[in-house]
Amino acid sequence: MKWEYKVLNINAHFKTGSGAEKALQEQCSLLGELGWELVNFQCYDMSTKFMLVFKREKKE
Repeated sequence: MKWEYKVLNINAHFKTGSGAEKALQEQCSLLGELGWELVNFQCYDMSTKFMLVFKREKKE
């Protein structure tokens, strides 16, 4: 089995009412519908930057 990967970098401040959480959830749901699975999540830079790594089986 072969895999392909997608890295999503996000700059967000998760404050009440900012909408960042909902936007992130919508983006992850969209990628899930396209067959991408979240395999890693990392926050850095004082927890305002996030890196999400997704994978899915490579179509040949």
